[in-house]
This record gives sequence, C-alpha cells and structure tokens, in this order.
Amino acid sequence: LVFADPENAGAYVDGAYPLPAGSILVKVLHTDPGCSEVAGFVSMRKDGVQTAPLSGDWSWQELDTRSKAMREGQLPSCIGCHTGCTEGRDFTCTDP
Repeated sequence: LVFADPENAGAYVDGAYPLPAGSILVKVLHTDPGCSEVAGFVSMRKDGVQTAPLSGDWSWQELDTRSKAMREGQLPSCIGCHTGCTEGRDFTCTDP
C-alpha cells in the first residue's frame, strides 16, 4: 500500500512520470506476508535536484510504527531496489 501527498497524488495515480519536485510517497511495511501487522513506513521525497547518480532526485526516510524517523537520506537499501525502476517510472516501483 502506497500513499501519495494530496497535491501530487493525481500524477502518481495517472503515471505522469517524472513526478513533480516535492512529491512524497509513503509505503506501509508489514511484518507478515498477509500484510496484517504494520512494521513501519518508508517515504520517498522528490527533491528536484539530483544528489546521487543511482537515486535520481529522490531521498528516502525509514520510519517506525510511531512515524519516528530511524534513517534518512540516500538509503542504500532503498536505492538497491529502486534503480531497477527507472525506465519510465521515475524510481517508483509500486503501482498505485
């Protein structure tokens, strides 16, 4: 399950890539395959300025179940998967 900020949700749902700078996507993480127990969240924020060649102009933030930031920035664990979602997807891997 992925949520998008209200201002840019339409672009995400419509697949209007690349998404505008300022876009925020939040993915719910689960501890089980049935997705019944929330483990935390990961957010992506489109900065609008490319800061690293493997992540485009996105940065990530990992949050616990209380929305407290645990890690943030150019997270290697996020970049590792999202580099495969560049062709026409603007680093977004999950369909709305």
